[in-house]
Amino acid sequence: MGNLATIDQKGRLKIPVALLRTLQEHDTEFYVTSENGDSVRIYSMQIWTKVEERLEQLCSHNRNNQKLLTRSKYYGQAVTIDKQGRVLIPIILRNSAQMQGTVDVLDYPGYLEVWNHTKFLKTLRSNTVTSRDEKTLQRLSYTRLFSWAAQGKQKHVRRGIHRRRRRHSRGPAIHTIRGAPQGRRWRQHK
Repeated sequence: MGNLATIDQKGRLKIPVALLRTLQEHDTEFYVTSENGDSVRIYSMQIWTKVEERLEQLCSHNRNNQKLLTRSKYYGQAVTIDKQGRVLIPIILRNSAQMQGTVDVLDYPGYLEVWNHTKFLKTLRSNTVTSRDEKTLQRLSYTRLFSWAAQGKQKHVRRGIHRRRRRHSRGPAIHTIRGAPQGRRWRQHK
């Protein structure tokens, strides 16, 4: 979900109230960083510690991943939220991501992402939705609508499309989805 917020003269972000509750469930200590300096990411310290451990493990296995850890440390800083629900954006990151005035705050699982409003709108316009993106969205929507077809955790449910002839008919075979709830059949005549 996107929220508009403001960066004050001292570089502090007033976190929207709806998002503040979610963040404060974890901690009052945060890690503010970026992957490339275009936007700001705010992690609770509890979550950031886990992310940093994973990054360090990746770096020990593959030196190409070192750049992610290096950038997160270059732009990053541990901060404490103040009593008014404000978080200080580090000056290096504030300058790089143009954090001033109106900003967009996006809520992702595990972190908040903050963009300069004007820069964010330009990014949205330059990265238009493609037909491939639309197909992905349709596939995700389809999966949610027909989640019963994707469930396979129950022992008695078997998935698959099976051909069978209609009883007492010489007509074409129909396809059914085995394991579908009673009364729901997909028929495709061949």
